[in-house]
Amino acid sequence: FHLRSMRKDIYKICKSFAGELSSLKATENNKNNQNNKDDDNEIYFGIIMVDAPLQICFERNKHRTGINCIPDDILINMSKSFEHPDSESIKFEQSSFVILNDDATTVSSTASEKELQKLKEQKEETIIRAIDRHVYNTTKRPISPPPPPFDEETERKRKNEERNITLASRAHRYDRLLRLQVGVSCRHLAKKSYARHVNDARRIVLTEIKNGTLYKDNHDGNNDDDAGENCDDDKKVLKEKYNIKVKSSSIHEDMKDLTEGDTTDSIIIHDEDDAAVISLFIKLVLDDQDQSTDKNKTEKINDVASLLKCIQRCYEDFYQSYHSTEEL
Repeated sequence: FHLRSMRKDIYKICKSFAGELSSLKATENNKNNQNNKDDDNEIYFGIIMVDAPLQICFERNKHRTGINCIPDDILINMSKSFEHPDSESIKFEQSSFVILNDDATTVSSTASEKELQKLKEQKEETIIRAIDRHVYNTTKRPISPPPPPFDEETERKRKNEERNITLASRAHRYDRLLRLQVGVSCRHLAKKSYARHVNDARRIVLTEIKNGTLYKDNHDGNNDDDAGENCDDDKKVLKEKYNIKVKSSSIHEDMKDLTEGDTTDSIIIHDEDDAAVISLFIKLVLDDQDQSTDKNKTEKINDVASLLKCIQRCYEDFYQSYHSTEEL
């Protein structure tokens, strides 16, 4: 398992099995009125990694044939992506043991064949003893079973609390909104290849949100005048360059009255923070993708007016859905 996530999946299986075993033992002890601890039934998790330098892998691979011979590019990619066990900072990898399999006793040696064989056997014996010691040390660290599950009502309340905290997160909320807006925008692209540009716009906006540089009011008691100016600048660019106006209003106001007599394409946003997010996103989506001249420039969006209507509709649906969830 060359990725840590793969090893963690195995660890989770062991931990789950340890929980089931613990429950079985507790049930058995209760029946027999005993409180015995049987070490033979404990679950352990350890890692033994055989590490060989990439050049050694190449040399060994040359002697393989057929399906056993692995292309060099695969070996290189595996070497780059390999995540070595970290016994110091990763808790579930504390019991890790690495064997350096570098052929040190056989490469560039002038010793006789008999001497080489003896050195090889000594090395193998040393490795076996080290593995035995590692396995013994691993048995000193049994996996702790997961805590017993809460009752259904307590578990439901806990999940609801966690869900409310997550929903309250601006970054999470706007990530959901922007992903929906990316899907809407991609339907109006002149070329499918521009989809990456739209997704990059989403990432830039999220970065601004997480850095706290998008809003004038950062919700922590401090006002960021520069952030407020950035938001106003985004709206100004949309108005002057694209003839698009982003308006803030209460959800109870009549949008027809707000847009009536206005020659610009308008987006009605019910929250100042939402307006900052939507303004920057639209500006980035409509911004020039490259530095080509106006004569040779290819428009990324087929129908900007239609895109704005879809963005408006997507925002309204999301806003209503989000606040309906909050009321629950």
